[in-house]
Amino acid sequence: MQERIKHVIAAVFGLDDQTITEESCSINTIEQWDSLQQIRLVLALEQEFGIEFDDEEIPQLTNFSTIQSLVSDKTLVM
Repeated sequence: MQERIKHVIAAVFGLDDQTITEESCSINTIEQWDSLQQIRLVLALEQEFGIEFDDEEIPQLTNFSTIQSLVSDKTLVM
C-alpha cells in the first residue's frame, strides 16, 4: 500500500516516486502543494483505492503519515 500511495503522490505532484518519504512529503515540503493539488490528490487516492474521504478528513491529508493512516483505515473497513 505504501508504494501505491507514493506513486499517487508522485503522479499528482510531478515527482519521482523515490523522492517520496514520510519526512519529505507534506504540505510544507512540496512546493507544488496548493489547494488545487490537494483536491487532485484526494481524487487520485479515492480512485486508486476505491475509497471516499469525508469532508472532515480532506483537510487532514497534508502529510504522508496521515494519508497512509487514513487510506489504511478506509481500506480495512471495506
